[in-house]
Amino acid sequence: MGLGNLGLLCAARAPRGRALALALGAAATTAAALFFTQHDPLGLGPGLLERFAAYGTGVWTCVQGAALLRATRATRRRPSGAR
Repeated sequence: MGLGNLGLLCAARAPRGRALALALGAAATTAAALFFTQHDPLGLGPGLLERFAAYGTGVWTCVQGAALLRATRATRRRPSGAR
C-alpha cells in the first residue's frame, strides 16, 4: 500500500495524467502515512484511512487504462473512404 502510493508520485512525471497521478498519489500517500502511524486528526477512523490509501492506485490504474484505450481508438480509426 505504501510503496504503490509512492509509485503514483513517480508516475506524475509521465507526460499524460500528471495532475491526476500527483493528486491521487499525494492523497493516498498522506492517508497511508496517517494509517500506519495511527494518527487520525480528522476523526475519519482507521478503516476509511485504509480505503483512501488502498484505492488510490486502483483508481489511477482504471483512469489511465481508459485514457490509453481512448488514445489507441483514435489512432486506429479508418479513413473516411475505406470500408
